[in-house]
Amino acid sequence: MKASWYPGLLAFILVVFGKLYHQQILEISKILDTYLKLILSSWPAVILIIFLLILLGHKEAVDLFIRRIKSIGSSGVETFPIEEQRNSEASTESLRTSIAQLQGALLQQGKKTLFERIYSNIFGSQLSLLSLLNATPAGMRIVNATQFYMNAAVQYPTIRNYPFADYLNYLKNAGLVALPPVEEWQTTGMATITPLGREFLTYIMSEGLPLTKPL
Repeated sequence: MKASWYPGLLAFILVVFGKLYHQQILEISKILDTYLKLILSSWPAVILIIFLLILLGHKEAVDLFIRRIKSIGSSGVETFPIEEQRNSEASTESLRTSIAQLQGALLQQGKKTLFERIYSNIFGSQLSLLSLLNATPAGMRIVNATQFYMNAAVQYPTIRNYPFADYLNYLKNAGLVALPPVEEWQTTGMATITPLGREFLTYIMSEGLPLTKPL
């Protein structure tokens, strides 16, 4: 009968001798089984030392054997056959590719939904401001950006009920524009378009949506 500490001992040995060199796989199961039986039926300390020294002569096989382990239990070690492991690696790679493709598709669909929502709520003057920022990589002084708000207020007086700070922060909160701290707005503060803001404008063009809207 195998001792109860057999699985733990084997796991310890496999971890300690980690990734070593490669040798023929058909021999390793017989080698390990023989050595472990020797350990379990002989003087533990002495035989363990002999076992470890012998194991060093089969470094390559140990490496491949470790990578083929399926499970360790009271009945011993169960390993994947070589072809089964190859098939497992292929299916794993295929699954990774599928997950990456799914993530990409979900990301694109998520952005499309986001852009649809933003477009339905954004003001025409905010779109004009965003377009100008897109053409001005260095950005625009916020004190100059107020002109877009004031021009909109001439045609749509009700926009005055919507403070300029909220008007500008809508673009920031949507992720389309980067803004400095509020205390810099009246001095040197610059508004710049974000990568998402550029993607949003690209979305508008690709969907054939108009850049001119009310307000």
